[in-house]
Amino acid sequence: MTKTTRALLMLIAACVAAPEALALEWSELSPEQQGVLGEAHAGWDKLEPERQQALAQGAERYLRMTPDQQQAARKRFQHWRALSPEKKQHIRGLYRQFKQLPPEEQAALRERYRRFQRLSPEERQSLRQRWLSIPPEQRRELRERWRTMDPEERRKLRERRHHGKLEESAQQPAAQTGAAP
Repeated sequence: MTKTTRALLMLIAACVAAPEALALEWSELSPEQQGVLGEAHAGWDKLEPERQQALAQGAERYLRMTPDQQQAARKRFQHWRALSPEKKQHIRGLYRQFKQLPPEEQAALRERYRRFQRLSPEERQSLRQRWLSIPPEQRRELRERWRTMDPEERRKLRERRHHGKLEESAQQPAAQTGAAP
């Protein structure tokens, strides 16, 4: 057996054994992690090793959170658990689509979401109402158009919309006073 063949066999054996190496026994978790993951204890041994690792890491993140952050995380988890299986599947699909986007588009989406969150509740509701006032077919067309745009086209559209809003806001005071724009 050549050195190359032996190295290749060792690599294959390591890959096959890797999932077992990732598996965590419940007793390997810290008491704090066990406390956070208490509901998972009964089925822990049935979980995939990757899922066990993800849950253990999530418990660690949770333990590092402030009490306010922990409360918000509990609230999000309760909301998630209340969702229908179909809604959860839809959200997972959106997440997969998001993860397939280039990093710069992911960052742009995150920034737009942060901007949306900074809006007052009234402004957010107004945006939602504007979106919902568009007929469903037109919303589908807009979504499809957005999906088929490349990043540069999206950037240009955002710039045009932003400049249009600036021009509109500059004209509003003039319109209110009756002055010419």
